[in-house]
Amino acid sequence: MKKLLTALTILTLMTLPAFAEPMQIKVKAISYISTKTPTPYINVTTLADATLPTDLFLPKGTILYGNMIDIVQPQKYGKNATFSFQLTEYKKANGIKQTLAQPIILKYKQQMRPNFERSTFSVEGNNGWATEFSPHDITLMKESTSPVDFLKKEMIKDSIFDTGWQIELKPGNTLFFKYEN
Repeated sequence: MKKLLTALTILTLMTLPAFAEPMQIKVKAISYISTKTPTPYINVTTLADATLPTDLFLPKGTILYGNMIDIVQPQKYGKNATFSFQLTEYKKANGIKQTLAQPIILKYKQQMRPNFERSTFSVEGNNGWATEFSPHDITLMKESTSPVDFLKKEMIKDSIFDTGWQIELKPGNTLFFKYEN
């Protein structure tokens, strides 16, 4: 029993580095970023000091230039779109643009954020009846070709069977890129 407990402890300690949280770099979009209509080049600026895996130090305010790669469109079962940022150049506060010898890949996965279009308004009466309304219902009505089509879309609108969401970031939006250190 003691050997089994020792073996389990060693196995657990060996797997802990595999569950290490990847490092993040907080940036602000300068250019429009969308997985629905992707552009090949995007620009972002750092909002905090960061050191990348190649020991490249990027102080706050550094402008990063690169390509939008590995774009995955939203999929069934609620999987949201994702993409990677291939960092190729950067410009620090001194104004000199520097090109990297080896590009660095930074991954982006959509953060949870409120979707006010999906919020609902509830109205209750004295007799125990109640009704709910959502601005998203109007969007579904416009997209539907028939009442049956609307009811099908209404039933799966927030279930796991619905497709995930596109990424749409306007200039000035904050986002986080992840990288392995």
